[in-house]
Amino acid sequence: MKKILILSLALILGISAAAQSQTEAGKVFLKAGLSGLDFSYLTEDDAFIDFTVSAGLGYFVINKLALRADAGVNYSKIGDNDGVTNFALDLGLRYYIYGGLHAEALFSLGNTAVGYGVPVYNDEGKRKLSLGIKGLVGYSIFLSDHAAIEPQVILQQSFEDQAKLNIGVGAAFTITF
Repeated sequence: MKKILILSLALILGISAAAQSQTEAGKVFLKAGLSGLDFSYLTEDDAFIDFTVSAGLGYFVINKLALRADAGVNYSKIGDNDGVTNFALDLGLRYYIYGGLHAEALFSLGNTAVGYGVPVYNDEGKRKLSLGIKGLVGYSIFLSDHAAIEPQVILQQSFEDQAKLNIGVGAAFTITF
């Protein structure tokens, strides 16, 4: 029992030390992720499939607080309609609350109603850009002093349609320099 307690304590201290070294001011991180993974229903007849592949970077301006930028490609399909591919750019902040637990707040700009994969059209029938906001809570599982895996829960709200709030899950891999 004593050995298990000592090993657990050593593991917690090791993870905490890795977290501290990856979130120091001046550090840069690269991120690759898969998010959305939404399989839901807009109506009883229309299944909705949505996922996003993204890449981004962050810079820690002070300990635990990073500026972030992401670019992503999204695929969405509603019911029997053809799937739609969209793009999005996200800008925001990441803050490490405790250890690997972090929260993010992002503005998102894309050619879809952010978070729904539904194209937005102007009065002439042409696709237009849409603005939205994202909130994210994740946990960085530090694999080393430079690498982490991050499961995430993501909330998205489009300014195009205030009535819908999209909730999804995702995962990312980060490398810190």
